[in-house]
Amino acid sequence: MAGQTDPLENEIYRAMRRDREKQKAKSHPQKKKPEQKPKTNKVLTFLLVIFFVILGLVLAFFFWNNRTINNQQLDNSFAGVEQSSSVSQSASASSDATSAESSTAASSSSSSSSEAGATYTVVAGDFPNQIASKTGVPWTTIMALNNVSATGYNADGTSLYPGQVLKLK
Repeated sequence: MAGQTDPLENEIYRAMRRDREKQKAKSHPQKKKPEQKPKTNKVLTFLLVIFFVILGLVLAFFFWNNRTINNQQLDNSFAGVEQSSSVSQSASASSDATSAESSTAASSSSSSSSEAGATYTVVAGDFPNQIASKTGVPWTTIMALNNVSATGYNADGTSLYPGQVLKLK
């Protein structure tokens, strides 16, 4: 019997070897490959970034263009005032001397009505600081009495216009 081996010992030996291999596998797990993002995620991220860059450029252009248009409208409104004042000046120059003197006297009396006291009629080319210096009334007082902004705009957003009557007191 020395040459024969007990079948149970072989069975036990094999079971012990399997247990040892399982323990080694648990203590030294196999290294997993790091997970990589699929290429579609990278492409989508890139496209999203490009989308926001383009959106930012479009919004910047929109606001710049809107401001430019508003400035042009403002310039046109001032140009219209200057053109109308030059037209009225040429019309008064072409009329006879007596009518020219009477219109000049009427405009100077209305523009210098600070002596009269209560009102001032805006003349083409008047700015807030000029009105204050002509009348001797601080611009803050004129603003408060006439609901006008510090920059010379009425409450409805329109600028001061020739012929507009401002209260001084």
